[in-house]
Amino acid sequence: MRTIQQRKKHAVAAPASIAALHPRVPGELSMNTVLANAGGIIQGCFWILTGTLALLTYRHARTTIFQPMRTEVFKRQIDEMTQVLALFVGKGEVELSQDFDIDGVFHANALAMYHRYAKTAFDAEPSEDADLPYSPSNCPRSIVKPEFLKLADEHIISTTKGATPKPAKSRQWDYKHAQIHLTKKHIDYIDSVRIRLANPLLPSRLCTSMQSILKIVDESISTIFDAMDWAAPQMPKKYPDFETFNEASYGWVRAEYIRRLRDIGSLEQEANAISTFVRDYFATDRLLGKNDRQAVDRSESTPQSSSSG
Repeated sequence: MRTIQQRKKHAVAAPASIAALHPRVPGELSMNTVLANAGGIIQGCFWILTGTLALLTYRHARTTIFQPMRTEVFKRQIDEMTQVLALFVGKGEVELSQDFDIDGVFHANALAMYHRYAKTAFDAEPSEDADLPYSPSNCPRSIVKPEFLKLADEHIISTTKGATPKPAKSRQWDYKHAQIHLTKKHIDYIDSVRIRLANPLLPSRLCTSMQSILKIVDESISTIFDAMDWAAPQMPKKYPDFETFNEASYGWVRAEYIRRLRDIGSLEQEANAISTFVRDYFATDRLLGKNDRQAVDRSESTPQSSSSG
């Protein structure tokens, strides 16, 4: 009887003795801890994989969905740049000056000064049916000096009533060129450049070169003020009588004007800068292979060698 009870006691205490024989090693993780850590690692890998797939999908969408839009913008850029090249590229200084009608603007303003001198000195005027280059129909716009606009604002209207007008005294020639008459051709060409300049599809560097051209043109037109003011005091000595004035020519005024234009930038140089930018923008030289470039070089050099022979 005692033996059976002792055996039961030993059987109940056996697990404690087994656990005592196999103690837990310090730092050893339980099975639940291992499974929890493994689940966290798997979850982290899942989110990393999901984010990577989303990024790759977005990049693929950019190349497939947005590519047609980029192609359309590129086509529009080619069309716009072609129009810009037609305005400037392949033209020299004289041809560009003719396109902006700088000489035509000078002619209209020089003739206006000469007619003003004829009216002041000899009381002579052009015929009423004359088609004057500086008339509003030929020059619908003008540039007026600010000081002359101020004089117009300060004009005083006489309040004297019943006064008998007295004959005007011979006026002294003290001429200042108040306004520059702008021809239709000049206005149209300037407007065509500005319309293309306002296009948001044009690259900023190209717009900068176009603005430089407009700046040179504006300075060239404004120089007419200086040339006319320089020539005006000399006119009484050059044309003391009406007979001399009938044989007048403003070539000497134009020579001074051209001399003053030399201090302004070159239109041709800025036009060449536009051509260089467009060539670099479209990578024209890289689009052609080595053999193609050699063929182009040979074709360009062939006429020169035949003409020299």
